[in-house]
Amino acid sequence: MSGRAPQVERLLGLFTAACGLAFAVAVIPRQTEAFDYGALAPADVPLGAAWTMVGAGLAQAARPRGQGEREAYDFAVLRRAGLLLGLCVGAAMLMQWRGFVVAAPLLAAAVMLLVGERRPGWLAVGIFAVPALIWATVTLLLARPLP
Repeated sequence: MSGRAPQVERLLGLFTAACGLAFAVAVIPRQTEAFDYGALAPADVPLGAAWTMVGAGLAQAARPRGQGEREAYDFAVLRRAGLLLGLCVGAAMLMQWRGFVVAAPLLAAAVMLLVGERRPGWLAVGIFAVPALIWATVTLLLARPLP
């Protein structure tokens, strides 16, 4: 089993790079519209994320981190990751139903509490200020609608 973990890391890196390339070349250009206004084109941020996936995947494929030993899975971490995934899916559904202004603060509160943040000041910033800043940036500065 000495070479198995690096091999899996390389395959995962190549898969991530391939997904990023597919997004950058096929999905994002077909799913975004071009506009004449705004500082950024609608595809700029998604394309940046897709090319970041390509770079990170290639970096992982080139220099895998695993040492060949089987790592134990921490199921508590897996449960929290599943809960986070469920929160994101629920927030996306709520956003379609009630919009960004309602869903974003609720998701921010849930995620902050999930990761253990309990300080009132930071909770207030994360729940109210960050979604408000995102809303203002997207709707006012970039002139794009939010759900």
